[in-house]
Amino acid sequence: FARGWATYCLSLIESSGIDIPDWVFSVSLVWEFQISPVAPVAIIICTIILILGVREYSFMNTIMTIVNVGVIISVVFVGAWHFDTQKWMNFLGHGEAMGSVTGILQASGVAFSLFIGFDKLTTLGGEALDPSRSIPISLVLSLAISLLLYLGVSVVIVGLTTARTMDQDAPIIESFRGMGLELFALVVTVGMINTLMASTLSALVGQPRIFFQMSVDGLIPSFFSKLNDRGIPVVSTIICGMVAGLLALFIDTKSLVDMTSVATLVGYVAIASGALLLFLPAP
Repeated sequence: FARGWATYCLSLIESSGIDIPDWVFSVSLVWEFQISPVAPVAIIICTIILILGVREYSFMNTIMTIVNVGVIISVVFVGAWHFDTQKWMNFLGHGEAMGSVTGILQASGVAFSLFIGFDKLTTLGGEALDPSRSIPISLVLSLAISLLLYLGVSVVIVGLTTARTMDQDAPIIESFRGMGLELFALVVTVGMINTLMASTLSALVGQPRIFFQMSVDGLIPSFFSKLNDRGIPVVSTIICGMVAGLLALFIDTKSLVDMTSVATLVGYVAIASGALLLFLPAP
C-alpha cells in the first residue's frame, strides 16, 4: 500500500506541472533492485496516528472511508457513462485465449490482498464496547459493501480499456485519461492517495495487538505488552511500523503484493483449520 501511495503521489505532482527528480520516489540499484525513499513516509504517518490512540485512529479512518467510498462511487458512475460494450467482446482472448485465462488465474491468486484488513476488525475486540455484537456486524457489512465496490469498479474499468492496453501502474487513472477526462483523473488520483493511506493505516492496526496478546500469553517477550497512558501497545506499534517501513523502502510493489497475498491465504487457511479443530471433542 505504501509503495502504491508513493506512485500516486508522483503522478499527482507530475500532473500539477511540478518537475521533481525521479530518484525522490524510486532509486534503481544493482540487479534491477529499486528502493522508494517516499514510501516509508506513509508508514511513519500511520504509525503516529496509531500511537495517538484508538479514537484518533477511528476518526481518521472514518473520514478516509467516506472520501474513499465517494471516489469509488463516482468512478463507477462516470465510468458507466463512458462504458463501451465493445471492449467486452472476445474479452478472454483477442486470439490468445489460453494466455488470457492464465492471466485471470494469476490475478485471482494475488486477489487475496484485496481482502487483507477485514480480519483486523477481530483484533479490536478488546477495545470495542460490545464486541460480541458489533464485531460480527461490522465484519459482514464491510465485506459485503467492499465486494460490491470492487465488482463495480472492475466491471467499469474493463469497459473503458482492454486488458492489453491497460496501464499496469495506474490502470484506473490512465483509463479515464485515455477517455480525455483529465480533471476527473486528477480527482481519482487524490482519492487513490487517500485510499492507499487508509489501507496502510488499517493494515498496521492489527499486528501490534496480536503481538500484545501473544506477549500477555507469554509467547513473546513482555515488552510487547507495554501500554502507554492511552492504552496503546506503543512498543509493538513502533516495531511493526519500523518493519513495515523497511519493507516499503526496499521491496518493489509486485513482490510485496505476492508476499502479502500468500501470507493472507496461509493465515486464513491456518485460522479456518484452527476453528475446525475447536469442534473436535477434547481427548
